[in-house]
Amino acid sequence: MNIDQLKQALEGRGWIVEVKTPDGLVDVEKGGLLKCVDGRRSDQAGMRGPKALGGVYAIASMKGARTVEDLQKIVEDMKSAGKYTPCVHGDTHGGPLGCGYFKLWRTGQLPGLRPPNYDGDTGRAAVVAAGGVYENLVGSHEEWFTVINLKKDTTLAPKPDDQRFVLDAWIAAEFGIDLARYAVMAAETVERLRPAAMRAVIVEP
Repeated sequence: MNIDQLKQALEGRGWIVEVKTPDGLVDVEKGGLLKCVDGRRSDQAGMRGPKALGGVYAIASMKGARTVEDLQKIVEDMKSAGKYTPCVHGDTHGGPLGCGYFKLWRTGQLPGLRPPNYDGDTGRAAVVAAGGVYENLVGSHEEWFTVINLKKDTTLAPKPDDQRFVLDAWIAAEFGIDLARYAVMAAETVERLRPAAMRAVIVEP
């Protein structure tokens, strides 16, 4: 999927799309959290890691890893690689189900993805036991646009006072995930959870 195809696919779903490099794009920091695209304030540091749908749940869901054992293996492999710190999150309102992507996946609302056989509490415990991090997010969703970043090894830190979803889509290639399928899943997620953020800024490779 090239940029023109991605732009056309999103516009066909009713999105407003532009291609540009937003202010604040930085290099990914070794050991930074592979965390959720969520724009809210975190209780963790390490915000210069890549952003994915639900953090580690993106890798698990897109690769059909539906068991606790599968999830732990992904976390352990990521820890061993030493590049990113695997992470999942909840929030002060919904606990471990405060991650909207995980909730959609868990409840079978994402087309083409079979739900995991574990709940939010079990997923959190599994990730932490395997050496990952559980992040607690604070506040309400106020994201008003979505950044789809295709520039490898770069990211944007969350801006809690000017929220946006940040999807570092370049990680798809790193984890053997089909980019087109991943982009569609990101669009589905935003459309179901936060239609106000159906304005995409695509960052070129």
